Amino acid sequence: MEYYLSTHHWIDAHTIPPDKYLKFLSKTLKCVLAEHCIPRDISLPTAGSKQSFQTDNSTTDRGATIFELSDDLTASGLIKVIGVGHGGGKIVEHMTHILSDIEFICLNTDQPALSDLHVSKKILIGKNTLRGLGSGGNPELSREAAQEDRKIIEKQLVGADLVFIISMLGGGSTGAIPVIAQITKELGILTIVVAGTPFPFERRKRSCIADASINSICKYADSTILIKGSTLYSCAHENVNLADLFKASREFIVQSVECFVDIINKPGLINVDFADIRSLMSESGIAWIGIGTASGKGRAGKATSVAINGAMLKEVQLEKATGVLVNITCDSSLTLSEYNEVANIITNKFSVTPYQRIEMATVHNTEMKNTLQVSIIATGYNAPSSDHLKH
Repeated sequence: MEYYLSTHHWIDAHTIPPDKYLKFLSKTLKCVLAEHCIPRDISLPTAGSKQSFQTDNSTTDRGATIFELSDDLTASGLIKVIGVGHGGGKIVEHMTHILSDIEFICLNTDQPALSDLHVSKKILIGKNTLRGLGSGGNPELSREAAQEDRKIIEKQLVGADLVFIISMLGGGSTGAIPVIAQITKELGILTIVVAGTPFPFERRKRSCIADASINSICKYADSTILIKGSTLYSCAHENVNLADLFKASREFIVQSVECFVDIINKPGLINVDFADIRSLMSESGIAWIGIGTASGKGRAGKATSVAINGAMLKEVQLEKATGVLVNITCDSSLTLSEYNEVANIITNKFSVTPYQRIEMATVHNTEMKNTLQVSIIATGYNAPSSDHLKH
């Protein structure tokens, strides 16, 4: 596909529509910087002509220049998602029905649990020591198993630009997470752990394992997004179905990953690219996410308020965030005033120091049907300290 960039005119009757022009301009500049483009001269199309522009080796009198993307240039970074343990594996299996253009992997010490999952790639660790029978809830055994099969894990993750490690903390498989994160760090891969913590009614041993693991995970992972079971539990009605409570935790994890994937892989008028995400999320410590959805009149303000004041962010001191990633997902009905409303709320809530970095993106999704969703990820909190939480 070839497009042209007019050096003499901004947008007139001969150029592409403003939205396509902005998308093209952004991609072109990235390509130029990456030295993946081949400049050429072309003849300008006439009004009403198809937006498939052909090359012309002669110089044009309008000073138009074409940039032809080389065939080996991919539109976005390679994303891999690895589910660790039974809970992480189930969540990743669920993701395969929702997310596309991603490589899914599941890892476990338990052969039967791994065989039960419908994903393309599976890694059984500790075959020689644990013989596929699991770690018995002992994180040290799963850590040793991951070390034992370190080269196998590395082989499956090499080549990725971004790796998500998905897990429900507290089980024996928790011990494998820091090893995986260490491998990806050594490979230079941006690594984001998205994990759920135990609910209060789960046995205390799981909470102790989860709490002890967070420090070692943060040592290697660039960012760790925690979905707190205690927060979801405190917001739940006493008659809530137990399965629905676990489902809520799973959905927060899925939506966290989906937020990043949509920003990277789906088109939007306001673009945040992979380099922006790497810069924002690298070595950013603990991160917290809030998601709000609304429709009808005032939907932008309502969705943003729900995201900020909802279960996941209501206990977090947002002014202590060092970085904020905001994604607005909507169909073509998104207006400028709605975008400004979200931006103003975010700026007033977060930007209290010059050290805070705020990145805002929009994602176009035709399935939203006049519904607007705002996802907010606040980064830069230390672990395991709770001084950034409201008391």
